[in-house]
Amino acid sequence: MKLSSVELCDDTENLFRILSNLRKDNLRLISLGNSIATGFSFCDENMPLFDRNKAFEHYADKYWVDLEKYNFCRSENNSDEHILNWIINNVSESEMNLENRRDYYNHINCEHGLMTEEEIDEYFPLNPSRDKKIQDVMFSKDKLDATITVLNCATGSFLDNITRRGKHKLTGGIKKDLGYTESILGYVQNYNREHDTNTQIYLCGAPKVPIIHASDCFINRPLKQISKRYANVSYVPNFKRKAVYNEGKAKFDIHYNTEEYKYLIDQIIKSIIKNYQFREYLIDIDRKLFKLNK
Repeated sequence: MKLSSVELCDDTENLFRILSNLRKDNLRLISLGNSIATGFSFCDENMPLFDRNKAFEHYADKYWVDLEKYNFCRSENNSDEHILNWIINNVSESEMNLENRRDYYNHINCEHGLMTEEEIDEYFPLNPSRDKKIQDVMFSKDKLDATITVLNCATGSFLDNITRRGKHKLTGGIKKDLGYTESILGYVQNYNREHDTNTQIYLCGAPKVPIIHASDCFINRPLKQISKRYANVSYVPNFKRKAVYNEGKAKFDIHYNTEEYKYLIDQIIKSIIKNYQFREYLIDIDRKLFKLNK
């Protein structure tokens, strides 16, 4: 896994060039889901996922595309059931920020605090200037908007069972999450059909568990199959990562480090470049067939 800063910048510019050519005036990037969606790391720097690519703002300005970034994700208590409820209950940015502040303050007095109080205030303000709700962000009817939701999921229930002694044994937690993943994707597709929105979802594979590859067998293979059932969903494959991170002493982390997060962002961008226009067509065709059948 190697990624140069030049390649990330080139791919980012290519994304905005394509959106500009498609006459899109606004790009809404929504990070939805679990701790990977928040950019969480035990072994490296912590910051929101899309803030890790500094080229977004530069090329948005260059191609006259307004850029809006949103975080509807948590590093804890983030099962797919909860993710679905965030959408259904139409949570606001301030509500999500409050939960994230609580999560990060749980670590602030640890041996290696994950964020300072100043960083928590910067990334998760109590009174954000816009404070939009998730449905207002995810479901735009304006055809000049490119609304892209990046979903990292399917791990919350399994990890809850490990840390909180849940009752779902073996793959039970994973199966529960996958069921709710289907519900999330189905909800968004149905909203597109009924309300003439064009929300696209980029469904990311879970990080590889080194050596045993359990995440590939039990999570990513089913996620890839699920993604094929929806007109608005593209699957973003995972990649090889470190088994152990070494910063003076060996550390194991199921999350990514800084370079791996940049690689993940680049994989997402490449998938958007490859799939965006095709998914626009599929969403329109799916909606017309749905209405014709109805």
